[in-house]
Amino acid sequence: MNILTLRLYRGKETYNKEGKLTSPNQLYKVSHNTFDWEAFKKTIAFTFSRAEIVEFNEQVVKIEEEEVLGKKVPVARYSYVKIEVTEELKKEVSDIFKKIDKELTPDQKKIADLEKKIESLLPSSNKKVVVNESTDAELKTLRAAYEVKFGKKAHHMKTIKGLKEELSK
Repeated sequence: MNILTLRLYRGKETYNKEGKLTSPNQLYKVSHNTFDWEAFKKTIAFTFSRAEIVEFNEQVVKIEEEEVLGKKVPVARYSYVKIEVTEELKKEVSDIFKKIDKELTPDQKKIADLEKKIESLLPSSNKKVVVNESTDAELKTLRAAYEVKFGKKAHHMKTIKGLKEELSK
C-alpha cells in the first residue's frame, strides 16, 4: 500500500515580511490508488485551495513469529520505504484543485461577479496578502497596558483604536 503525505492549504496565500508562507495549512496522509484516494479527490477542493506533496512511501509488512506465553504467535511489523515522486503523481495532485468550467447558475454568476469586483479593489494584484507584524506587536502592547491599568484583560475584539481610546480616558 502506498501512503501519500500532503500539506493542504486553506484560502488565499498570505506571507509575512520575510516572505514566509503564513496561510493556514495541515498535513494529511491518504492511501494512494484506493477508495479513500478517490473520495479524497472528489471532496478536498471544497475545503482546501491547494496541496503539495511532502512524502510518498510504500508500506512494507514483515511477518515474524514471536513467543507469547510459551506459544509462537505471528506478529506483523510495519515499515515504510520512501518512493520517488513522479511528475505524473504531481500532476494528479495539482489537477484536483483545477477549476472545472461549467454552466453557472444565476446566483453563482452574481457571486463570481462580486468576487471579481472585490479582487479589483484589493491593492495587491498578485493576490498575496502581507501580514503586518508591527500592528500585532502594538496590539499586544496596548492589551498589556490595558490589563495593568484596569486590572482585567481587554475584550478579544477590541481594536488598536478602541484600546487607545480606553487608555486615554
